[in-house]
Amino acid sequence: MNNLRKIVYDILLRVPSLQSNVYFMEAPQDATLPYVVFTLPTQGRSHREQQEMAVQVDIYDCERGGYNVANQIEDLTDSINFELDYRTGTMDNQYSSKAYWFRNTSRLSVPYPQESNIWHRELRYTVKTYNV
Repeated sequence: MNNLRKIVYDILLRVPSLQSNVYFMEAPQDATLPYVVFTLPTQGRSHREQQEMAVQVDIYDCERGGYNVANQIEDLTDSINFELDYRTGTMDNQYSSKAYWFRNTSRLSVPYPQESNIWHRELRYTVKTYNV
């Protein structure tokens, strides 16, 4: 699971508009918007040589003067999905090697309270890993 966490983190850092605003589980109070928080909400299920897990990516941004947050958060969500959806590769450790495959399963616009100017999008992926 730590290997998968590092893979997701490294992939998300490829998105230029995020700079280094990528966090696992929880963002600090002083995080600069826009930022992303990703989690691995389940251990998944295993079947023989295959394991299936979930990855959730939450994207946050807010309105600022002269900044069209509606367009920007959708562009950022598209960029993240471009990097993760159908991404394949291998992860190795000293004991084994596994191939992985990401597949987008949902894209949601999450409402915030009326008085808030925070915008939130959620992407969910299924990640399948196979022993190689």
